[in-house]
Amino acid sequence: MIWLAWRQQRLAALCAAGGVLVVMTSVAVLGVETAAFHSAVGHGSPALSQESLQAFWNAAWITLLALPLLAGLFLGAPLIAQDFEARTYRLAWTQGITRQRWVIWKLAPPLVAIALGTAVLAGAIEPAISTQWTGGQQWSVGEQWYWFDQSGFALAAYVLFAVALGVLAGALIGRTLLAMVVTGIAYVLTRAAIATFLRPNYMPPITAHPPEPFGAWTLTMGFTSPGQPDTAALLVYQPADRFWTFQLIEAAIFVGLAIALVAAAVVVVRRRTA
Repeated sequence: MIWLAWRQQRLAALCAAGGVLVVMTSVAVLGVETAAFHSAVGHGSPALSQESLQAFWNAAWITLLALPLLAGLFLGAPLIAQDFEARTYRLAWTQGITRQRWVIWKLAPPLVAIALGTAVLAGAIEPAISTQWTGGQQWSVGEQWYWFDQSGFALAAYVLFAVALGVLAGALIGRTLLAMVVTGIAYVLTRAAIATFLRPNYMPPITAHPPEPFGAWTLTMGFTSPGQPDTAALLVYQPADRFWTFQLIEAAIFVGLAIALVAAAVVVVRRRTA
């Protein structure tokens, strides 16, 4: 079963591994160049200008934001849908292999590999990303909260969630392209809803007068008495020291969703008629 699963998924697995390696290497090199830029300020001419570094970091931001979605579309959605579409599952089911055993061996190796790969990626790129705000100056693109979705525990959890979502969509629909469309829509809507409505309230925000603390995530900015002469500015924000707590909370949410989706996919396959 493992050998058969590898033969069916080897092209996607090799492409995914190559993509992760390219992203990891590129971000690491960018981190080295950013650290060198900070060291060279006031002591010489850096190899890359701040404008060039910011452009590269913008590209990295977009790439890492899209990474979980791409994993869900091209790794998760075809994982079961391709077998249902080509009806290759019938051969296994008629040779004494139960549906449950088939789907577990179908999902377990790639999911474990994806979990390990994304954990390595997130851990490897975190020091490079942090060079944007640990080198003595904080660029507009280098705020820690701005990179929340592209770093740490959350990034790995998003990938697992997207792949699990694709797996369930493929199991329910049985058509690869349609499963990819449903996966993309459901992923974007879920991510947007949690980022908009849940994340700002994982812990009660702090209300205070300006200035904004360094590294804080400003939720709203207003005034105590708008239009009145004694009005004063107010900030509602999450402080920088809550960043990793929020990462753990969000990662737990998406890992929990991923587990539920995979369990649902197993149930769907078990109840499917040949």
